[in-house]
Formats: sequence, structure tokens, C-alpha cells
Amino acid sequence: MKQDDDEDDDDAEAEAEMLEEGGVVISLVQNIDDNVMRAHGSDTLHLSSLSVPRIIDVAQKAKLFCSYEMGNRTLNSVKWYKDGQEFFRYSPVTPPTTNWFPVKGVTIADGSSHCNQFICNVELEKLNVHSSGQYRCEVSGDAPEFKLIDQTANMTVGVLPKFDPYITGVRHAYKYRDTLVANCSSEWSSPVAKLTWYINNKTAPLASLEPQINEITRNIQGFTVYASHLQLRIHIEDQRFILKSEMLELRCIADIMGLASLRRENRVRTTILALKDTGYNQRLMESGSSVAVRSETRPRCELPLVLSPRRRRHGWELELDFEFLLPQTNSNRPSIDTNNNKNNSDNDIQHQGSPS
Repeated sequence: MKQDDDEDDDDAEAEAEMLEEGGVVISLVQNIDDNVMRAHGSDTLHLSSLSVPRIIDVAQKAKLFCSYEMGNRTLNSVKWYKDGQEFFRYSPVTPPTTNWFPVKGVTIADGSSHCNQFICNVELEKLNVHSSGQYRCEVSGDAPEFKLIDQTANMTVGVLPKFDPYITGVRHAYKYRDTLVANCSSEWSSPVAKLTWYINNKTAPLASLEPQINEITRNIQGFTVYASHLQLRIHIEDQRFILKSEMLELRCIADIMGLASLRRENRVRTTILALKDTGYNQRLMESGSSVAVRSETRPRCELPLVLSPRRRRHGWELELDFEFLLPQTNSNRPSIDTNNNKNNSDNDIQHQGSPS
């Protein structure tokens, strides 16, 4: 039903999204400016606000709220509609009465309705795939004019994600000219989630992204649900990594209908090692950790350490491995004759251990 033209022309509608009960229910509130209401005068019927969840998880209850100003008029009835079909009516006659009408996808929770001369709210339970649609609150004045005013808002019932997206494939560290491949995946949801990659709080360039892949299936409640995947691929070729190591923060955001309250995100950090840091101390990055490995170009010197004769008879012998960082240009350096030193040491020990 349409509102009178003289009330429609100048009505200002402000839409504000309100987070309700645990960050899942979003209400679309439409308010009429107080200045406009005063301009119409106190004898005019006004619908002050309409609150309907814009999107709600199927496991929750939807609260519908409508408030109005009667001016000097008497309230005749308040009606709620879904897609043009009436499912609830309140009449303030003595005694006040409420009526429910069967509409597919609409189930009013017992004892949830509350209506009077100023407000009328109901709560819907057992939501399902048929509960999405356009909801309208209609307020009418009493005889003789039976003046009407109404407002509508859309509600989407879906399967909202309960967990953050997960990131796979990122190693602990990379080096210059490596390729970084990261995968971001969201859990099953309806509507579909839009994934976005950020690198150090900047949107990843399109050239580094593969097209988003959306798996589709139908759950037991009849909803078409989607699992989204987005791959980020970076070839590390910036010359600044030749001399300077840097930490990168990779962040993946999953958005549903562009609502900040439904946004979920995850982030990981990795290190890009400067080329100068990958010489003598190579990182074993495949295991996700960095360890120092011995360079094959380092000269080695092995010196035996022989224990006392008594302990040698029990087979105890300890050999220490020493490493020296010697200039590699001196290829004619003298070698250490360890066998000769060992024989001399044995002779000294035998001489000391022999009876005089």
C-alpha cells in the first residue's frame, strides 16, 4: 500500500547498519528526520523507524521492529507482510488482539510479539531458505480516514562463516628470485565470500592473483553454499632484496555483501632474505626453519685428542673437529701431519708410563 503523496515527497531516509547479538545479525534501520516530522505537524501519522535484519544466519532468530508516531490520530492496526503476504496483525481494540497468518518461510516465535500505540515488534524462528524476502510494516489510523503509512526492507537468510579464512603454502623465509605462492580459502557460506589479498596493508596487484575459484554445493537445509579460494603468486625480484632483508605481512580478508561486521581475516608473516645473507649461512627453508650449514669451500683441520693410556685400554678416545676460516687464495698452505703428531704423542705417553 502506498503512502500519501504529500508525506512521501520530502521524507528523508537514513540507513544505518547496527550489529546485534554477537556480531551476526545486521539491522537495516530507516529513520525519518525529526525536522521533517515537525514540518508535517503533530496531527500527521509517521513511521519513525523500521528495523529488519539485512542478513542473518539460518540458525538464529530474526527480530523485526517497527515504531511510529500517531500524532492526534488513533491507531487502528499494525500489519507485517512478507513479499506482499500478511503474516501478522495487531489491533488495539478492547481487548487488543493479535493474529497470525500462514506464510511460507515465516514462523513467529511463541510469546515474542509486543505491540502497542508506539511500537510493534515480532521475532521469527526456524528460519529456512524460504525466509529471505521483503518485509513490510504497515500502520493505519482509525476512522474516518484510515490513513496508512508503511516501510519495507529486505532480509537475506544465509549460512554465515564461523571461522576466519585459512592460509596455506607460505614458508618461513624466502630469498631473492624465489617465488612465493600463498593460498587463501574460506569455509562454506551463503552468500559467497569475496576474498582479497593484502601485502603489508596494501591491496595485492591484480597481476599477482589467480582468478577466485568458488566451489558450489547444496547443504542439507537446501542452501546453495560456496567455498572460495584465491591464490597469490609473487616472484621476488625487487632489487632492494639484494642488500636488505625485509619482513612481509600477508593478509587475506573474506567479505560477505560488503558488511564490515561480517568480515573475517587471517594473516601470516614471512621474511625475504637479502642476497648477502644467503652466502655462508644458507637457510633450509623447506622445513620452515633456518639453520646454518657448512660451506664446502671452508678449509678443515682435524686434530685427534688422545686420553690417558689407562683410559685408552678401555677404548675411550675423543676426536674433536675444528674449523678455521682461512683465506681461500692460499692453495699452497702447509698441511698438518696428524699421523706424525699422533705417533709422537703415543711415544711420549709410553715413555711416561714405562717403569724407571
